[in-house]
Amino acid sequence: MTFRPMLVPTLLTVPALILLVLLGNWQMQRLAWKQGLIEQVEAGLASDAAPLPAATTWAELDTQALRYTPATVTGRFRHEAEAHIYMQSLDSQPGYHVVTPFELASGEVVLVDRGFVPINRKEPGTRPQGQITGETTLRGILVTPDDANSFTPDPDLTQNIWYHRPIQQLAQVAGVAPVFPMMLDADA
Repeated sequence: MTFRPMLVPTLLTVPALILLVLLGNWQMQRLAWKQGLIEQVEAGLASDAAPLPAATTWAELDTQALRYTPATVTGRFRHEAEAHIYMQSLDSQPGYHVVTPFELASGEVVLVDRGFVPINRKEPGTRPQGQITGETTLRGILVTPDDANSFTPDPDLTQNIWYHRPIQQLAQVAGVAPVFPMMLDADA
């Protein structure tokens, strides 16, 4: 008996095999990307917190190199200009991340993600202990928020509800400038 490949199974098997090889390569590339990201996060979190670079250098900053590094800032919160980013908590409860402009002594601003509050605590009056006044020093992690995609809704500016954290747009609506090109995720 001799082997004689049949035309239809062969025509179906060859493209399926090519597709499987391509998917395997894609998974290996994603694995390498994720491992690199984990290494960057671990290296950044292991470093000591440092003050932000001088505002005169902000335009030339390599924000990718600064991602996930600890930083300290000293200044004052501008609570009247806080924004609310709709999210779900780790236990799937709806709420908001509160992003507040933080004005440095030199007049520049850093947007600070102060953390999650449940839906019923959106209004600042429901969380008076978080309305810190006067000069304060914060420590946090520098992040570059993800960009919106085609499924991200536009912000509801009348209700002050956002669905992602676009630094320049948030600063523009808050009426603050110049703004640091990264966000500071505040420590607890």
